Amino acid sequence: MTTDPAAAGHGTVIDTDGHAHHTYGITGDELVLIRPGGYIAARRPADDLAAVLALVATDGL
Repeated sequence: MTTDPAAAGHGTVIDTDGHAHHTYGITGDELVLIRPGGYIAARRPADDLAAVLALVATDGL
């Protein structure tokens, strides 16, 4: 998710008005895994995708 309207790529979500960033308290570059119910399952630095994927694989999030 980004606030950059020029961002592109498969699965890119553009939060142009910053609603999701505000709701989840995202202030910088980070990965936030949000469960279907809207709860945060994980927060990691943006360069730590491997850790989030490992968490999903092991915990079934």
